[in-house]
Amino acid sequence: MRPLLGLAWAVLLGLALALSPQGGLQGPLQVVRVVDGDTVELAGVGAVRLIGIDAPESGYNRRTSGPEEVRLGLEAKAFLTRLLQGKRVWVELDVQERDRYRRVLAYLYLEDPKGDWTYGARRFRQVNLEVVRAGWAEPYTVPPNVRYADLYLQAAREARAAWG
Repeated sequence: MRPLLGLAWAVLLGLALALSPQGGLQGPLQVVRVVDGDTVELAGVGAVRLIGIDAPESGYNRRTSGPEEVRLGLEAKAFLTRLLQGKRVWVELDVQERDRYRRVLAYLYLEDPKGDWTYGARRFRQVNLEVVRAGWAEPYTVPPNVRYADLYLQAAREARAAWG
């Protein structure tokens, strides 16, 4: 009886991981550069702020709390650079398309046959979620763009538990 319970749990977990973007995906678009741990520049679009997450600042400014924040911000930027450098991404928009700085607000996706997101016949990894899962960003929910807020909160809990 126990092996069947384990199999049922594995099947349910697999179904839970088969996520689908709630909006349509646009792209692919070339990543021009990573600005910091939660902002990138895409060809033909310009600056794109990743919805739902907030990475530490990677440079000194009026919001920076000090050298430790900048160090962590540079590491978050390095993580995102490793993830996206030379890649093309797919873009999903939410309710509000731009922030007050005129940056596009988006969820970004990398095509990946092992990804846990499906769209059409393709599989993807969601970049925003990957940054939170790795522990380099915290959930940052700004209504009306709340589509994956609960998912980011759970990922942040799991990242904190893994980091100790």
